[in-house]
Amino acid sequence: MQQLKPFNADLGNIINFEKGKLPPQAVDLEEAVLGALMIDRKGFEDIREILKPEHFYKDQHKYISEAIKQLGNEENNIDLLTVSQKLRQNAKLDLVGGDYYLIQLTQKVSSSAHIESHYKIIQQKYLQRELIKLSSETIEKAYDEQTDVFELIDEINLGLSNIDNETEVEQMPDINQQINEISFDKNAQTGLKSSIDKINTDFGEWQRGDLVIIAGRPGMGKSSVIIPEIVNALKNDETICLFSLEMTSKAFLFRITSFLTGIEYGKMIKKDVSKEEEKYIYIALAWIKTKKLFIFDKSYAKENIKNKCEKIKKKHSLDRVYIDHIGLIVKPKGNNNNEKMGQISNDLKRFAKTLNVCLFALSQLSRNVEQRGSSKRPLLSDLRDSGEIEQDADIVVFCYRPEYYKIEVWDDMEALPTNNTMELIFAKNRNGAVDNLRLNCYISTQRIGTKTFYDFEDLGQKTLNYKAEIKEAPIYEIKPATTEEAFGNQHFL
Repeated sequence: MQQLKPFNADLGNIINFEKGKLPPQAVDLEEAVLGALMIDRKGFEDIREILKPEHFYKDQHKYISEAIKQLGNEENNIDLLTVSQKLRQNAKLDLVGGDYYLIQLTQKVSSSAHIESHYKIIQQKYLQRELIKLSSETIEKAYDEQTDVFELIDEINLGLSNIDNETEVEQMPDINQQINEISFDKNAQTGLKSSIDKINTDFGEWQRGDLVIIAGRPGMGKSSVIIPEIVNALKNDETICLFSLEMTSKAFLFRITSFLTGIEYGKMIKKDVSKEEEKYIYIALAWIKTKKLFIFDKSYAKENIKNKCEKIKKKHSLDRVYIDHIGLIVKPKGNNNNEKMGQISNDLKRFAKTLNVCLFALSQLSRNVEQRGSSKRPLLSDLRDSGEIEQDADIVVFCYRPEYYKIEVWDDMEALPTNNTMELIFAKNRNGAVDNLRLNCYISTQRIGTKTFYDFEDLGQKTLNYKAEIKEAPIYEIKPATTEEAFGNQHFL
Protein backbone atom coordinates (compact mmCIF):
# COMPACT_ATOMS: atom_id res chain seq x y z
CA MET A 1 0.00 0.00 0.00
CA GLN A 2 1.44 3.37 -1.04
CA GLN A 3 2.23 5.66 1.84
CA LEU A 4 1.03 9.24 1.46
CA LYS A 5 3.67 11.88 1.97
CA PRO A 6 2.90 14.78 4.30
CA PHE A 7 2.87 18.26 2.81
CA ASN A 8 3.19 21.75 4.22
CA ALA A 9 0.03 23.82 3.78
CA ASP A 10 0.25 27.55 3.09
CA LEU A 11 -1.79 28.83 6.04
CA GLY A 12 -1.89 32.28 4.48
CA ASN A 13 -4.28 30.97 1.81
CA ILE A 14 -6.71 29.41 4.26
CA ILE A 15 -9.62 31.50 5.51
CA ASN A 16 -10.28 30.70 9.15
CA PHE A 17 -13.95 30.89 10.19
CA GLU A 18 -14.71 30.55 13.88
CA LYS A 19 -17.81 28.38 14.25
CA GLY A 20 -20.39 28.60 16.97
CA LYS A 21 -20.46 32.38 17.31
CA LEU A 22 -23.83 34.00 17.87
CA PRO A 23 -24.71 36.83 15.49
CA PRO A 24 -24.42 40.35 16.96
CA GLN A 25 -27.53 41.09 19.02
CA ALA A 26 -28.89 43.03 21.98
CA VAL A 27 -31.97 41.08 23.08
CA ASP A 28 -32.15 42.79 26.47
CA LEU A 29 -32.31 46.21 24.80
CA GLU A 30 -34.92 44.93 22.34
CA GLU A 31 -37.08 43.93 25.32
CA ALA A 32 -36.53 47.31 26.98
CA VAL A 33 -37.42 49.25 23.82
CA LEU A 34 -40.59 47.25 23.13
CA GLY A 35 -41.66 47.60 26.77
CA ALA A 36 -41.07 51.38 26.65
CA LEU A 37 -43.09 51.68 23.44
CA MET A 38 -46.09 50.04 25.11
CA ILE A 39 -46.06 52.21 28.23
CA ASP A 40 -45.27 55.61 26.72
CA ARG A 41 -46.52 56.90 23.35
CA LYS A 42 -43.77 59.55 23.37
CA GLY A 43 -41.23 56.75 22.92
CA PHE A 44 -42.76 55.86 19.55
CA GLU A 45 -42.55 59.48 18.34
CA ASP A 46 -38.87 59.62 19.35
CA ILE A 47 -37.91 56.70 17.07
CA ARG A 48 -40.78 56.77 14.58
CA GLU A 49 -38.58 57.61 11.57
CA ILE A 50 -36.01 54.86 12.20
CA LEU A 51 -38.17 52.08 13.68
CA LYS A 52 -38.14 49.01 11.43
CA PRO A 53 -39.22 45.50 12.40
CA GLU A 54 -36.25 43.92 10.57
CA HIS A 55 -33.83 45.64 12.96
CA PHE A 56 -34.85 43.26 15.76
CA TYR A 57 -33.00 39.98 16.17
CA LYS A 58 -35.75 37.78 17.64
CA ASP A 59 -38.67 36.94 15.38
CA GLN A 60 -41.22 37.54 18.15
CA HIS A 61 -39.77 41.04 18.65
CA LYS A 62 -40.09 41.69 14.91
CA TYR A 63 -43.80 40.80 15.07
CA ILE A 64 -44.40 43.03 18.11
CA SER A 65 -42.57 46.01 16.60
CA GLU A 66 -44.49 45.52 13.36
CA ALA A 67 -47.80 45.72 15.27
CA ILE A 68 -46.61 48.81 17.15
CA LYS A 69 -45.56 50.55 13.94
CA GLN A 70 -48.91 49.76 12.31
CA LEU A 71 -50.75 51.27 15.27
CA GLY A 72 -48.52 54.36 15.20
CA ASN A 73 -48.95 54.91 11.46
CA GLU A 74 -52.71 54.59 11.90
CA GLU A 75 -52.47 57.23 14.68
CA ASN A 76 -54.02 54.80 17.17
CA ASN A 77 -53.14 54.47 20.84
CA ILE A 78 -50.15 52.25 21.61
CA ASP A 79 -50.48 50.26 24.83
CA LEU A 80 -50.60 46.70 26.08
CA LEU A 81 -54.22 46.15 25.01
CA THR A 82 -54.00 47.70 21.53
CA VAL A 83 -50.76 45.87 20.72
CA SER A 84 -52.31 42.59 21.85
CA GLN A 85 -55.36 43.23 19.67
CA LYS A 86 -53.25 44.15 16.62
CA LEU A 87 -51.16 40.98 17.03
CA ARG A 88 -54.34 38.95 17.23
CA GLN A 89 -55.56 40.57 13.98
CA ASN A 90 -52.21 39.71 12.38
CA ALA A 91 -52.56 36.10 13.64
CA LYS A 92 -49.24 36.42 15.49
CA LEU A 93 -50.23 36.76 19.16
CA ASP A 94 -49.49 33.10 19.93
CA LEU A 95 -46.20 33.32 18.01
CA VAL A 96 -44.88 36.03 20.35
CA GLY A 97 -45.83 34.15 23.52
CA GLY A 98 -49.29 35.60 24.10
CA ASP A 99 -50.36 38.37 26.48
CA TYR A 100 -48.11 36.97 29.21
CA TYR A 101 -44.97 37.84 27.22
CA LEU A 102 -46.27 41.33 26.43
CA ILE A 103 -46.89 41.94 30.15
CA GLN A 104 -43.35 40.80 30.91
CA LEU A 105 -41.97 43.33 28.44
CA THR A 106 -43.83 46.25 30.03
CA GLN A 107 -42.37 45.28 33.39
CA LYS A 108 -38.79 45.58 32.09
CA VAL A 109 -38.79 49.41 32.15
CA SER A 110 -40.49 52.29 33.91
CA SER A 111 -40.21 54.99 31.20
CA SER A 112 -39.01 55.69 27.65
CA ALA A 113 -36.29 58.11 28.79
CA HIS A 114 -33.38 56.42 26.97
CA ILE A 115 -35.27 54.75 24.15
CA GLU A 116 -33.44 56.56 21.32
CA SER A 117 -29.95 55.61 22.50
CA HIS A 118 -31.10 52.05 23.18
CA TYR A 119 -32.61 51.73 19.72
CA LYS A 120 -29.45 52.99 18.00
CA ILE A 121 -27.57 50.07 19.57
CA ILE A 122 -30.23 47.67 18.21
CA GLN A 123 -29.79 49.26 14.78
CA GLN A 124 -26.01 48.89 14.97
CA LYS A 125 -26.32 45.19 15.79
CA TYR A 126 -28.61 44.78 12.78
CA LEU A 127 -26.05 46.50 10.52
CA GLN A 128 -23.34 44.18 11.83
CA ARG A 129 -25.50 41.16 10.99
CA GLU A 130 -26.14 42.51 7.51
CA LEU A 131 -22.41 43.06 6.92
CA ILE A 132 -21.65 39.52 8.06
CA LYS A 133 -24.36 38.14 5.77
CA LEU A 134 -23.11 40.18 2.80
CA SER A 135 -19.50 39.12 3.46
CA SER A 136 -20.41 35.44 3.73
CA GLU A 137 -22.41 35.50 0.50
CA THR A 138 -19.59 37.38 -1.24
CA ILE A 139 -16.96 34.82 -0.17
CA GLU A 140 -19.13 31.91 -1.28
CA LYS A 141 -19.80 33.47 -4.70
CA ALA A 142 -16.17 34.53 -5.11
CA TYR A 143 -15.07 30.89 -4.81
CA ASP A 144 -17.61 29.83 -7.47
CA GLU A 145 -15.87 29.64 -10.87
CA GLN A 146 -19.21 30.32 -12.62
CA THR A 147 -19.58 33.74 -10.96
CA ASP A 148 -19.21 36.85 -13.12
CA VAL A 149 -16.80 38.86 -10.99
CA PHE A 150 -18.00 42.21 -12.35
CA GLU A 151 -21.60 41.40 -11.54
CA LEU A 152 -20.46 40.31 -8.09
CA ILE A 153 -18.73 43.66 -7.54
CA ASP A 154 -21.99 45.40 -8.51
CA GLU A 155 -23.88 43.23 -6.02
CA ILE A 156 -21.39 44.09 -3.26
CA ASN A 157 -21.63 47.81 -3.98
CA LEU A 158 -25.42 47.59 -4.03
CA GLY A 159 -25.46 45.69 -0.74
CA LEU A 160 -23.12 48.20 0.89
CA SER A 161 -25.24 51.05 -0.47
CA ASN A 162 -28.38 49.54 1.07
CA ILE A 163 -26.62 49.11 4.40
CA ASP A 164 -25.30 52.67 4.21
CA ASN A 165 -28.82 53.97 3.57
CA GLU A 166 -29.85 52.52 6.93
CA THR A 167 -27.52 54.94 8.68
CA GLU A 168 -29.08 58.02 7.10
CA VAL A 169 -31.40 60.00 9.33
CA GLU A 170 -33.62 62.49 7.56
CA GLN A 171 -33.13 66.06 8.75
CA MET A 172 -36.08 68.14 9.86
CA PRO A 173 -37.16 70.46 7.01
CA ASP A 174 -36.12 74.10 7.32
CA ILE A 175 -39.00 76.28 6.12
CA ASN A 176 -36.74 79.37 5.98
CA GLN A 177 -34.37 77.65 3.58
CA GLN A 178 -37.27 76.36 1.48
CA ILE A 179 -38.74 79.86 1.18
CA ASN A 180 -35.37 81.43 0.36
CA GLU A 181 -35.00 79.01 -2.57
CA ILE A 182 -38.10 80.47 -4.24
CA SER A 183 -37.22 82.95 -6.99
CA PHE A 184 -39.11 84.63 -9.84
CA ASP A 185 -35.96 85.84 -11.60
CA LYS A 186 -36.60 85.00 -15.25
CA ASN A 187 -32.86 84.79 -15.87
CA ALA A 188 -32.39 82.17 -13.15
CA GLN A 189 -32.43 78.60 -14.45
CA THR A 190 -35.18 76.64 -12.76
CA GLY A 191 -34.80 73.38 -14.65
CA LEU A 192 -32.95 71.55 -17.38
CA LYS A 193 -33.40 72.97 -20.88
CA SER A 194 -35.08 71.03 -23.65
CA SER A 195 -33.59 71.18 -27.15
CA ILE A 196 -37.00 72.43 -28.34
CA ASP A 197 -37.68 76.02 -27.26
CA LYS A 198 -41.45 75.57 -27.38
CA ILE A 199 -41.25 72.84 -24.77
CA ASN A 200 -39.35 75.19 -22.44
CA THR A 201 -41.84 78.04 -22.89
CA ASP A 202 -45.18 76.23 -23.20
CA PHE A 203 -44.73 72.98 -21.36
CA GLY A 204 -42.04 73.87 -18.83
CA GLU A 205 -38.38 72.93 -18.53
CA TRP A 206 -37.44 69.44 -17.37
CA GLN A 207 -37.23 69.43 -13.58
CA ARG A 208 -34.91 67.55 -11.25
CA GLY A 209 -36.74 64.90 -9.26
CA ASP A 210 -39.23 64.31 -12.09
CA LEU A 211 -40.02 61.03 -13.81
CA VAL A 212 -40.70 61.67 -17.51
CA ILE A 213 -42.27 58.84 -19.51
CA ILE A 214 -41.79 58.99 -23.30
CA ALA A 215 -44.11 56.40 -24.80
CA GLY A 216 -45.19 55.14 -28.18
CA ARG A 217 -45.75 52.12 -30.34
CA PRO A 218 -42.73 50.60 -32.16
CA GLY A 219 -41.64 52.78 -35.08
CA MET A 220 -42.90 56.04 -33.57
CA GLY A 221 -39.39 57.41 -32.93
CA LYS A 222 -39.12 57.22 -29.12
CA SER A 223 -35.35 56.70 -29.18
CA SER A 224 -34.95 59.42 -31.81
CA VAL A 225 -36.83 61.92 -29.64
CA ILE A 226 -34.26 61.73 -26.85
CA ILE A 227 -31.22 62.16 -29.15
CA PRO A 228 -31.58 65.98 -29.56
CA GLU A 229 -32.25 66.20 -25.81
CA ILE A 230 -29.05 64.31 -25.01
CA VAL A 231 -26.95 66.39 -27.43
CA ASN A 232 -28.37 69.65 -26.10
CA ALA A 233 -27.62 68.56 -22.53
CA LEU A 234 -24.04 67.60 -23.46
CA LYS A 235 -23.60 70.98 -25.15
CA ASN A 236 -24.63 72.55 -21.81
CA ASP A 237 -21.99 70.39 -20.04
CA GLU A 238 -24.57 68.31 -18.18
CA THR A 239 -23.70 64.81 -16.97
CA ILE A 240 -25.85 62.06 -18.48
CA CYS A 241 -26.29 58.40 -17.64
CA LEU A 242 -27.92 56.36 -20.42
CA PHE A 243 -29.17 52.80 -19.98
CA SER A 244 -29.53 51.45 -23.51
CA LEU A 245 -31.30 48.18 -22.74
CA GLU A 246 -32.51 47.64 -26.31
CA MET A 247 -29.50 48.51 -28.47
CA THR A 248 -25.73 48.49 -28.07
CA SER A 249 -23.76 51.52 -26.96
CA LYS A 250 -22.20 51.63 -30.43
CA ALA A 251 -25.64 51.85 -32.05
CA PHE A 252 -26.64 54.68 -29.73
CA LEU A 253 -23.39 56.55 -30.44
CA PHE A 254 -24.13 56.23 -34.16
CA ARG A 255 -27.54 57.80 -33.57
CA ILE A 256 -26.01 60.74 -31.72
CA THR A 257 -23.38 61.12 -34.42
CA SER A 258 -26.08 60.99 -37.11
CA PHE A 259 -27.81 63.94 -35.44
CA LEU A 260 -24.55 65.89 -35.18
CA THR A 261 -23.39 65.30 -38.74
CA GLY A 262 -26.60 64.88 -40.77
CA ILE A 263 -25.26 61.56 -42.09
CA GLU A 264 -27.94 58.88 -42.13
CA TYR A 265 -27.84 56.41 -39.25
CA GLY A 266 -28.42 53.48 -41.60
CA LYS A 267 -25.33 54.32 -43.65
CA MET A 268 -23.16 54.14 -40.53
CA ILE A 269 -24.60 50.78 -39.53
CA LYS A 270 -23.86 49.40 -43.01
CA LYS A 271 -20.43 51.14 -43.09
CA ASP A 272 -21.53 52.78 -46.31
CA VAL A 273 -19.89 56.18 -45.76
CA SER A 274 -17.51 58.21 -47.91
CA LYS A 275 -14.08 59.37 -46.75
CA GLU A 276 -15.43 62.88 -46.32
CA GLU A 277 -18.37 61.61 -44.24
CA GLU A 278 -15.98 59.50 -42.18
CA LYS A 279 -14.11 62.67 -41.21
CA TYR A 280 -17.34 64.28 -40.05
CA ILE A 281 -18.17 61.18 -38.00
CA TYR A 282 -14.79 61.04 -36.24
CA ILE A 283 -14.89 64.73 -35.40
CA ALA A 284 -18.37 64.29 -33.89
CA LEU A 285 -17.20 61.24 -31.91
CA ALA A 286 -14.21 63.18 -30.67
CA TRP A 287 -16.53 65.92 -29.41
CA ILE A 288 -18.71 63.35 -27.63
CA LYS A 289 -15.57 61.92 -26.03
CA THR A 290 -14.92 65.25 -24.28
CA LYS A 291 -18.36 65.16 -22.63
CA LYS A 292 -19.69 63.35 -19.56
CA LEU A 293 -21.87 60.68 -21.15
CA PHE A 294 -22.04 57.23 -19.56
CA ILE A 295 -23.73 54.48 -21.61
CA PHE A 296 -24.63 51.08 -20.14
CA ASP A 297 -25.97 48.54 -22.61
CA LYS A 298 -26.54 45.41 -20.54
CA SER A 299 -29.80 44.26 -18.98
CA TYR A 300 -30.12 45.59 -15.44
CA ALA A 301 -32.48 45.38 -12.49
CA LYS A 302 -33.73 48.67 -11.04
CA GLU A 303 -31.40 48.30 -8.04
CA ASN A 304 -28.36 48.05 -10.36
CA ILE A 305 -29.51 51.16 -12.22
CA LYS A 306 -29.71 53.13 -8.97
CA ASN A 307 -26.34 51.82 -7.81
CA LYS A 308 -24.55 52.85 -11.02
CA CYS A 309 -26.18 56.29 -10.96
CA GLU A 310 -25.08 56.80 -7.36
CA LYS A 311 -21.47 55.95 -8.24
CA ILE A 312 -21.49 58.41 -11.15
CA LYS A 313 -23.09 61.12 -9.04
CA LYS A 314 -20.39 60.81 -6.37
CA LYS A 315 -17.60 61.24 -8.92
CA HIS A 316 -19.02 63.55 -11.58
CA SER A 317 -22.40 64.87 -10.36
CA LEU A 318 -25.43 63.79 -12.40
CA ASP A 319 -28.16 65.75 -14.20
CA ARG A 320 -30.18 63.35 -16.35
CA VAL A 321 -30.82 59.62 -16.56
CA TYR A 322 -32.29 57.99 -19.70
CA ILE A 323 -33.65 54.43 -19.76
CA ASP A 324 -34.45 52.84 -23.13
CA HIS A 325 -36.73 51.21 -22.31
CA ILE A 326 -38.58 50.55 -19.04
CA GLY A 327 -40.04 47.24 -20.26
CA LEU A 328 -36.54 45.70 -20.52
CA ILE A 329 -35.57 46.35 -16.90
CA VAL A 330 -35.08 43.01 -15.14
CA LYS A 331 -38.40 42.36 -13.41
CA PRO A 332 -38.64 41.99 -9.62
CA LYS A 333 -40.56 39.12 -8.08
CA GLY A 334 -44.32 39.56 -8.26
CA ASN A 335 -47.59 37.88 -9.09
CA ASN A 336 -48.10 39.48 -12.49
CA ASN A 337 -46.68 42.03 -14.92
CA ASN A 338 -48.87 44.83 -13.57
CA GLU A 339 -47.43 44.43 -10.08
CA LYS A 340 -43.89 44.13 -11.38
CA MET A 341 -44.12 47.21 -13.60
CA GLY A 342 -45.87 49.12 -10.81
CA GLN A 343 -42.99 48.35 -8.48
CA ILE A 344 -40.45 49.44 -11.11
CA SER A 345 -42.22 52.76 -11.82
CA ASN A 346 -42.60 53.45 -8.08
CA ASP A 347 -38.88 52.95 -7.57
CA LEU A 348 -37.87 54.99 -10.63
CA LYS A 349 -39.84 57.96 -9.31
CA ARG A 350 -38.20 57.52 -5.93
CA PHE A 351 -34.75 57.28 -7.58
CA ALA A 352 -35.35 60.55 -9.44
CA LYS A 353 -36.12 62.37 -6.19
CA THR A 354 -33.35 60.71 -4.17
CA LEU A 355 -30.68 61.32 -6.82
CA ASN A 356 -32.08 64.79 -7.67
CA VAL A 357 -32.02 64.08 -11.41
CA CYS A 358 -34.55 64.23 -14.22
CA LEU A 359 -35.20 60.60 -15.15
CA PHE A 360 -36.50 59.88 -18.67
CA ALA A 361 -37.92 56.38 -19.19
CA LEU A 362 -39.06 55.19 -22.60
CA SER A 363 -42.11 52.93 -22.59
CA GLN A 364 -43.99 50.76 -25.05
CA LEU A 365 -47.75 51.11 -25.55
CA SER A 366 -50.32 48.31 -25.80
CA ARG A 367 -51.69 47.13 -29.14
CA ASN A 368 -55.00 48.91 -28.43
CA VAL A 369 -53.64 51.82 -30.47
CA GLU A 370 -53.52 49.71 -33.63
CA GLN A 371 -57.17 48.69 -33.28
CA ARG A 372 -58.56 52.22 -33.43
CA GLY A 373 -60.14 53.84 -36.47
CA SER A 374 -58.62 56.64 -38.53
CA SER A 375 -56.63 58.34 -35.75
CA LYS A 376 -54.03 56.28 -33.96
CA ARG A 377 -53.28 58.88 -31.29
CA PRO A 378 -52.43 57.09 -28.04
CA LEU A 379 -54.19 57.62 -24.70
CA LEU A 380 -52.99 57.31 -21.11
CA SER A 381 -54.92 54.06 -20.84
CA ASP A 382 -52.62 52.60 -23.53
CA LEU A 383 -49.57 52.59 -21.23
CA ARG A 384 -48.45 49.01 -21.18
CA ASP A 385 -48.75 46.62 -18.21
CA SER A 386 -49.51 49.07 -15.41
CA GLY A 387 -51.61 52.08 -14.50
CA GLU A 388 -48.94 52.79 -11.88
CA ILE A 389 -46.74 54.27 -14.63
CA GLU A 390 -49.32 56.97 -15.31
CA GLN A 391 -49.72 57.63 -11.59
CA ASP A 392 -45.99 57.83 -10.79
CA ALA A 393 -44.95 59.91 -13.81
CA ASP A 394 -44.74 63.68 -13.55
CA ILE A 395 -44.88 63.99 -17.33
CA VAL A 396 -46.16 61.56 -19.96
CA VAL A 397 -45.27 62.34 -23.58
CA PHE A 398 -46.58 60.23 -26.45
CA CYS A 399 -44.80 60.04 -29.83
CA TYR A 400 -47.20 59.88 -32.78
CA ARG A 401 -46.27 59.62 -36.47
CA PRO A 402 -49.35 59.05 -38.67
CA GLU A 403 -47.05 58.58 -41.67
CA TYR A 404 -46.07 55.22 -40.15
CA TYR A 405 -49.73 54.09 -40.49
CA LYS A 406 -49.91 55.26 -44.12
CA ILE A 407 -52.06 58.24 -43.08
CA GLU A 408 -51.15 60.91 -45.65
CA VAL A 409 -52.64 64.10 -44.13
CA TRP A 410 -53.16 65.39 -40.61
CA ASP A 411 -56.69 65.23 -39.21
CA ASP A 412 -57.19 68.97 -38.76
CA MET A 413 -58.57 71.92 -40.78
CA GLU A 414 -55.28 72.52 -42.60
CA ALA A 415 -54.88 68.84 -43.61
CA LEU A 416 -51.11 69.26 -44.09
CA PRO A 417 -49.04 66.31 -45.35
CA THR A 418 -47.84 63.95 -42.62
CA ASN A 419 -44.53 63.03 -44.25
CA ASN A 420 -41.50 63.86 -42.08
CA THR A 421 -43.67 65.17 -39.24
CA MET A 422 -44.47 64.03 -35.72
CA GLU A 423 -46.62 65.01 -32.77
CA LEU A 424 -45.39 65.03 -29.20
CA ILE A 425 -48.54 64.63 -27.12
CA PHE A 426 -48.15 65.91 -23.57
CA ALA A 427 -50.91 63.76 -22.04
CA LYS A 428 -49.89 64.48 -18.44
CA ASN A 429 -47.80 67.40 -17.24
CA ARG A 430 -47.43 68.56 -13.66
CA ASN A 431 -45.18 71.42 -14.78
CA GLY A 432 -47.22 73.04 -17.52
CA ALA A 433 -49.68 72.64 -20.37
CA VAL A 434 -51.35 69.47 -21.59
CA ASP A 435 -51.38 69.82 -25.37
CA ASN A 436 -49.98 68.52 -28.67
CA LEU A 437 -46.78 69.81 -30.25
CA ARG A 438 -46.26 69.18 -33.97
CA LEU A 439 -42.68 69.05 -35.20
CA ASN A 440 -40.68 68.18 -38.26
CA CYS A 441 -39.13 64.76 -37.94
CA TYR A 442 -36.26 63.14 -39.86
CA ILE A 443 -35.84 59.69 -38.34
CA SER A 444 -32.95 58.73 -40.64
CA THR A 445 -30.77 61.47 -39.09
CA GLN A 446 -32.48 61.62 -35.67
CA ARG A 447 -33.36 65.28 -36.22
CA ILE A 448 -36.63 66.17 -34.56
CA GLY A 449 -37.92 69.71 -34.18
CA THR A 450 -34.58 71.49 -34.21
CA LYS A 451 -32.76 73.62 -36.79
CA THR A 452 -29.44 73.10 -35.03
CA PHE A 453 -26.68 71.83 -37.26
CA TYR A 454 -23.51 71.89 -35.22
CA ASP A 455 -20.64 73.92 -36.65
CA PHE A 456 -17.66 71.64 -36.34
CA GLU A 457 -15.36 74.61 -35.78
CA ASP A 458 -17.12 74.96 -32.42
CA LEU A 459 -16.24 71.41 -31.48
CA GLY A 460 -12.64 72.42 -30.87
CA GLN A 461 -9.26 71.83 -32.49
CA LYS A 462 -8.33 69.26 -29.80
CA THR A 463 -10.87 66.79 -31.10
CA LEU A 464 -8.75 66.22 -34.20
CA ASN A 465 -6.48 63.88 -32.26
CA TYR A 466 -9.25 61.28 -31.88
CA LYS A 467 -8.19 59.52 -35.07
CA ALA A 468 -4.89 59.84 -36.91
CA GLU A 469 -6.65 60.12 -40.27
CA ILE A 470 -8.22 63.41 -39.25
CA LYS A 471 -4.82 65.06 -38.87
CA GLU A 472 -4.57 65.14 -42.65
CA ALA A 473 -7.67 67.34 -42.86
CA PRO A 474 -7.55 70.42 -40.59
CA ILE A 475 -10.93 71.34 -39.20
CA TYR A 476 -11.18 74.64 -41.08
CA GLU A 477 -11.05 72.75 -44.39
CA ILE A 478 -14.16 70.70 -43.52
CA LYS A 479 -17.14 72.89 -44.28
CA PRO A 480 -20.29 71.75 -42.46
CA ALA A 481 -23.44 71.51 -44.52
CA THR A 482 -26.06 74.20 -44.26
CA THR A 483 -29.58 73.39 -43.10
CA GLU A 484 -30.76 73.54 -46.74
CA GLU A 485 -28.02 71.16 -47.83
CA ALA A 486 -28.79 68.77 -45.01
CA PHE A 487 -32.56 68.77 -45.35
CA GLY A 488 -33.22 69.88 -48.92
CA ASN A 489 -36.18 72.24 -49.24
CA GLN A 490 -37.92 70.99 -46.08
CA HIS A 491 -38.50 73.57 -43.38
CA PHE A 492 -39.30 73.22 -39.71
CA LEU A 493 -42.84 73.86 -38.56
